[in-house]
Amino acid sequence: MKFSSSVPICLAILCNFQALSANDTNFLGIKDDLEAWEKHETKLSSARSNMAAASAGDYAIFAGGIDSDGKKSDTVDMFNFRDSSIRSVSLSESRSDIGSGTFLKGRYAIFAGGRKNDNEISSIIDIYDSLTDKWKVLHMKHPRSNPLVIDIGKKLVIFGGDLFSSPFISNVIDYFDEDFNQTDGTQDVFPYPINGIGAGNDVLSNGVILGGYMNIEPESDVPNFIPNNQTLFYTGSDDSDTISLKTMQTLSQPKFGMAGALSFDNFIFGGGFTQSAQDGSIVESDEIRSYNTRRHDYSNINLKLSEPRSYIYSGGIQRFVLFWGGGSSKSLDIFNSVNQKMEPTQQKLFLSVAREYAASTVLKECIFFVAGGYNAENCEITDTIEYIKTC
Repeated sequence: MKFSSSVPICLAILCNFQALSANDTNFLGIKDDLEAWEKHETKLSSARSNMAAASAGDYAIFAGGIDSDGKKSDTVDMFNFRDSSIRSVSLSESRSDIGSGTFLKGRYAIFAGGRKNDNEISSIIDIYDSLTDKWKVLHMKHPRSNPLVIDIGKKLVIFGGDLFSSPFISNVIDYFDEDFNQTDGTQDVFPYPINGIGAGNDVLSNGVILGGYMNIEPESDVPNFIPNNQTLFYTGSDDSDTISLKTMQTLSQPKFGMAGALSFDNFIFGGGFTQSAQDGSIVESDEIRSYNTRRHDYSNINLKLSEPRSYIYSGGIQRFVLFWGGGSSKSLDIFNSVNQKMEPTQQKLFLSVAREYAASTVLKECIFFVAGGYNAENCEITDTIEYIKTC
């Protein structure tokens, strides 16, 4: 999540669900004592995996996915910050594997692309406006699933995504301004299409994309995916609509299956898969790394997760970055970006259900959610939402 240096961490705002405007989405007073953090559970309206999640205004929103019958879903569940109630609405079309994110200081929740069935992908963008409590529909220039949705201040970037045919990873990028005027482009600063992780810093008007995997034979009918160590960096401007993308310092080694979140100006990421130095095999990692979006460089903070794991659910809550679950794990690791240390283990905050293909989001810099997915123990799709309340 994002942090503005012009706003102090400890605001004099009580977290008692008092009236807030639709745009008052950030910087509620978190509890410094992690033992005072609380874990709660609630339910989706239906069990689903492969959902998308994003937050806007008072709502954490869980959209689409695959239901227990294996069908694509159009269901949208909206968790209300004020009273913890859930209301359900519908996407404009049923789909899973949607790219999602937040735009314009928490006003909009974006749900872009996705899979309509096993042979067809979507170009639709469903957008929730928390100021008007209404939805609207736009289209990407080209359909794709799982694109990265990155907020870099005055620009919304919908980057790449997956395809069913060559080049299998899209190089297409859609750009939207604050009024949702649309332009498009392609990723041409690196010769191969990349599917990585990323985050935007809307305060500095920049964003980073790193790691993941790339297809080194994009013209072939059979993809050749390999782990990626490239770093791409977006730079925008508060004074104009110009935006640039360039390659930066590479990761020390290729990695995929990582997870991360922004805290202050640092993109903190960890876990994933990497190549063993001993025998060259692919192994899970416990390493935590940091990319500074102000200095444009990596730092080795020499910290580790409590256990190696991949595809973790991660979220940034002001100075903390949370790494929750991942595969068969229920663990929670908490990184403090102020003192650059890991916080003591809080076992009461561990997941009750280890899950894969779940959805996660942070609401109002206060609550971190993990919802739905496959139960890692019995492979059944769950309707459980677990969330940590820090304020």
